[in-house]
Amino acid sequence: MALLSDRVLYNPLTPTYDYKYKPDQTEVVEVVKGQEQAVFLPDVKKFLSVRNDHYDVAITSWIHGVTEQVENFIRRDLIQKKLRSYWYTTPPKAELPMGPHGEITKVTVKGKGSSFEYDLEEGSGYEVEGMTFKRLYGITDSGQLYVEFISGYDKDKRPERIISAILQEIALQFKNRQDPDTPAMTSVNNLSLEARHLLSTIMRRGF
Repeated sequence: MALLSDRVLYNPLTPTYDYKYKPDQTEVVEVVKGQEQAVFLPDVKKFLSVRNDHYDVAITSWIHGVTEQVENFIRRDLIQKKLRSYWYTTPPKAELPMGPHGEITKVTVKGKGSSFEYDLEEGSGYEVEGMTFKRLYGITDSGQLYVEFISGYDKDKRPERIISAILQEIALQFKNRQDPDTPAMTSVNNLSLEARHLLSTIMRRGF
């Protein structure tokens, strides 16, 4: 299971950590079936006007790499996944990372040293608030908290500007693929300024 990097507060150029209810760690449990990619090779090749298969391996690599860069920048999952977040100590409010958030599938409290472990039920063990971005509150038990939940856009509901930003980044990589002396992009936090402009209005702010 791949570890996700910590997610940070919004700042136009240099995000910084500053949120006391964020989880201590988040990992991917699994990718939701049928949601494996945000953009597909034939569509990208059409955008780039590539009519042969000479660059298929490189373009496929860029699809995955740029998708991850965009996810890290906007702090939203472009591909639906089941995530598991962990808090070392049960917080007053547990802010779920990434998003958009779907079903919360499991909430577990564990004692240190595996002294106890039990699952909590919504309504009796905790409450949920929020729609696109959710948080848990009123958690009745103390210990190490684990929350499993669905995060990410359904494949038919991704904002068009996200797809445009991904294509923009791949086009920059493709344009400069054979010139090691020319930077692939003018970037801040690994994304071109053009892509950042496209994505700035849909960044997850405040987390």
